[in-house]
Amino acid sequence: MARMKKDPPKPTKKPAGPRSKSAAARGTKADPRSTAKKRARAKPGPETRPPRFTDFEALLPGCGRPDDTSILPDLGLSDLEPGRVPPREGPFGPALRPVLEGNGEGPRFSVQRFADELRRRLQGNCRGWAFVVNQNGQVAAEDSGGVAVAGTDLDGSGNPLTQRNMTPDVRLNIASVSKTITAVAILRLLREAGLGTEARIWPFLPRDWTLGPGVDGLRFHHLLTHQSGLTSTNGNFSQTLSDAGLQTAIAAGADPGADYNYLNANFALFRVILPLLWREAGLTTANNDNPVASAFFYAVYIIEEIFGRMGGVFGGNASTSPLDSNPTRYYQAANSAIGSAYGNWAMIAGGGGWHLSARELAAFLAFITYTDDILTPTQRIGMDQLLYGWQPPVASGFGSYLGHGGSISNNTNAPFPAVRTGIMKFNLQVEAAVVANSRITGSGDSATRLLREAYDAAWA
Repeated sequence: MARMKKDPPKPTKKPAGPRSKSAAARGTKADPRSTAKKRARAKPGPETRPPRFTDFEALLPGCGRPDDTSILPDLGLSDLEPGRVPPREGPFGPALRPVLEGNGEGPRFSVQRFADELRRRLQGNCRGWAFVVNQNGQVAAEDSGGVAVAGTDLDGSGNPLTQRNMTPDVRLNIASVSKTITAVAILRLLREAGLGTEARIWPFLPRDWTLGPGVDGLRFHHLLTHQSGLTSTNGNFSQTLSDAGLQTAIAAGADPGADYNYLNANFALFRVILPLLWREAGLTTANNDNPVASAFFYAVYIIEEIFGRMGGVFGGNASTSPLDSNPTRYYQAANSAIGSAYGNWAMIAGGGGWHLSARELAAFLAFITYTDDILTPTQRIGMDQLLYGWQPPVASGFGSYLGHGGSISNNTNAPFPAVRTGIMKFNLQVEAAVVANSRITGSGDSATRLLREAYDAAWA
């Protein structure tokens, strides 16, 4: 897809009516509806993954609440609000002195053992699966098994489908792992627009939406950390995550800075917010005048400015809908004969919906961790320490692990097509991505728990 061309910046009017608040009231230096100066584009990355040049462990030995608040102004933050980061127990950072195989004394980590443990937990326990492990930003191990489409499956008309084996390059709906991608896009775009995560969100909502109580105090970091206090549910996606559903949630009001409450609507709202944020950064044609426009500009920005900067890894055709002629199907369990399709998520994307492969997810982790092509060093550290787009980290005897899981299914044992996905960053410059197109038997039916258990078992 060709890159969107930015129009020359033109002056725009401030919002009229009750939204015409002072810059001080908004918490921004200038009216967010005004047009910012164009920012120079960074050059695309190399055709292959770059060598590691950021020592992640040196910059971030743990994933706890930051002690050094000097990074906050660069993130657009004046201070950490009480309760900003969900409460969690330590230790954060390595509890043991880790060493690579053959180096020194103590526990030794092996990428091969990690891959073996992942394979053992996946093989035979889900319909189709794949994983990719990085070390130092490069692929260190990968494997797959099962099917993306079962030969026993039927389409909606009862016609048999052609079997398709699962591989690390097969795309599927990555569910809530999409939130981490959306968070990266928002952080990058805030910087391009000259704003920080303390900027208020209301100037970037459609003008015809009713703002309920407290919404004028909602800031970007409230959505990024699930502390918006919005009223919504994590089910019935076609309604709650649609523009109409999000409009209803905004009209009902918010409680900025509320206790952590994981809510898909927090990130689906970024689909609606992103177009006007992009407009602030210089693309004057961007708009959220209708649901189709919001979905279009949200997807195009991520395809061009996030995936497009990964040296051709994504091939330019990532999407919030299945594009393959024989797309991945989703099954209840490892032995299910008939599956189902999830279809197009373009109109409800943001908190879910991106269709990517295990290899693409691993590449995404490598590029946001070891390069400056997408995020600045300060943004990378801030994202990890303040949990922008991450779930609360899990601590073990070998450190704390930062990641995000994805899951679509019902909450009962009734037959329902499922997907399980997970990405995770470990110490020793190791990252991994795993995908499965059904429930997983064992590991609590959780891809992120499976990743953690396999990593811990890779030490000896």
